Amino acid sequence: MGKFSHIKLTDVLIEEGLITTTQIDELIQMEKDKSAGLEEMIVKSGIIDKNTLMSRKAEMIHTRYVDVSCYPGYEEFVHLLPEATCRKYSLICINKVENKLSLVMTNPSDVSSIDDIRLVSGYEIEPLLGYEPDIKFALNQVFGDQAFQNIVDVAFMSGLNITEKRLPQDGRVQMNIKGKSIDLRISILPTIAGEGVVIRILDRASISLKLEDIGLIPSMAENFKASVSQPNGMIMVTGPTGSGKTTTLYAVLNTLNSPTKKILTIEDPVEYYLYGINQVQVKPTIGFTFATGLRTFFRQDPDIIMVGEVRDFETAQTAIEAALTGHLVLSTLHTNDAIGTVVRLIDMGIKSFLIASTLRCVLAQRLARVICPNCKEPIQPSGNLLKFMDKLSIPIPDNIQLFKGKGCNVCNRTGYKGRIGIFELLIMSTELERGVTDKASSLHLLEIAKQEGLKTLLEDGIEKVLQGLTTIEEIFRVVHNL
Repeated sequence: MGKFSHIKLTDVLIEEGLITTTQIDELIQMEKDKSAGLEEMIVKSGIIDKNTLMSRKAEMIHTRYVDVSCYPGYEEFVHLLPEATCRKYSLICINKVENKLSLVMTNPSDVSSIDDIRLVSGYEIEPLLGYEPDIKFALNQVFGDQAFQNIVDVAFMSGLNITEKRLPQDGRVQMNIKGKSIDLRISILPTIAGEGVVIRILDRASISLKLEDIGLIPSMAENFKASVSQPNGMIMVTGPTGSGKTTTLYAVLNTLNSPTKKILTIEDPVEYYLYGINQVQVKPTIGFTFATGLRTFFRQDPDIIMVGEVRDFETAQTAIEAALTGHLVLSTLHTNDAIGTVVRLIDMGIKSFLIASTLRCVLAQRLARVICPNCKEPIQPSGNLLKFMDKLSIPIPDNIQLFKGKGCNVCNRTGYKGRIGIFELLIMSTELERGVTDKASSLHLLEIAKQEGLKTLLEDGIEKVLQGLTTIEEIFRVVHNL
């Protein structure tokens, strides 16, 4: 056992003829593109079986390997340590003898972690080696029942009928977690395999309500601010569900909010509460829709109106009327790009000349994941990418440098941490208004917009790739249909 004390595992495996240097290099290269670690890659490749690999590693660090996947009876000891501790240190408790816990860990030679666990738990620790995927699976199996109970508790607090298993349900609850006010939106969908539950977390403290912080490039931010500062007209924000449209509208409202302006919003549901703004939630079950709420707003003497979403002709027509009668109207649509908003409104039945006379601008957006700063590393751009950028007439820097997240514990080995907005801003110029009035095709409108300086979603995304904020793969993922 002594010969392994100061030798890397890969060196031992190569020395014993279990793997070659070439195979190691290939796996390391593959590891950069996957969330799995090197040990897991070796096992999955079939080069070395799990038991052989982990036994060799255990011998190196002077402990023994325990295969959790076939170890009986550990369930009764797992709860001796909190779930958070088990997941933080990637460990599972399999036994307790007097005042000593036997812990199967991914890194049993980490003295600092063992000291932390000893201090927190009050037990002596016997560190054993385990295979990380097996430990994760075991933790999910053991703590899964508790997760289910937590979901049931949240559903009950949100006012849902937990005995109803046949109908879809939606609910909402506000919770105080570690001093932070968190809104949870719960959606339950009955399926043939049981109920599917989605919980959307709305953290008021984490939302940025400043236009400067949503990710617009300076020139785009300046033009957008000029558009939303006009006293009347219609501002549209477009994109798929979950692309941050509501957050952008809230940032606009927060910018425009002042004691001299009366702002009314009608939403489904009200996602965040804004101080000094009158927010209304639709109630379709009693006939209170976006359109009926908008008509009521006319008698409330507002300066600015926000409509959560334009879903039909009646809502669109009423919003147009509000914009024509001296109000600034903000709303959202589900379209792929900015030009698509004009086409969608026409398809809904709105007259083209009304769109041309009221629409001030359209902001299309997506959310792309940001490269994890903790494991960010430089990579060389591929030839295909450079050709693609050249085709789009995007200037290519002489010393172009791209980045990618290798994957670490901070980002859960995904290579990404946080999100950033990707935008496309269409400003309605005189030429575009003429094109809309004349019912020009979307391709012709796009050509006009590009001549006037429109930066598309894809172009804005690639610019953020060149800035080292995200990856080209992520941009293609969120704007693949453009």
